[in-house]
Amino acid sequence: MITIVVGLFEMNRGHSSQDQSGHNLICYGGNQWIEMSLWGTLFLMCHQILILLQINASQFVLIRIPNSLGVFDQKSVYERVGVSMRTGLLDR
Repeated sequence: MITIVVGLFEMNRGHSSQDQSGHNLICYGGNQWIEMSLWGTLFLMCHQILILLQINASQFVLIRIPNSLGVFDQKSVYERVGVSMRTGLLDR
């Protein structure tokens, strides 16, 4: 909710090209946002938290639920240890 409020406040705020003091976020190189104030920092921090929450929710839906329903084949301890040992030896 905080991200939406701060983002809405920032995006609807009138900026003139002459006045740089009111900018909270600056786009650098077309692919990086630099925060220039507390509001910019708050927006970027909340945005990153939302991305991490979405990753966690996707992992829950795509991996944990099907795994608990038995969709994936369960490997034995021998198979898991054998695969990691073989991979480790081949990387040397």
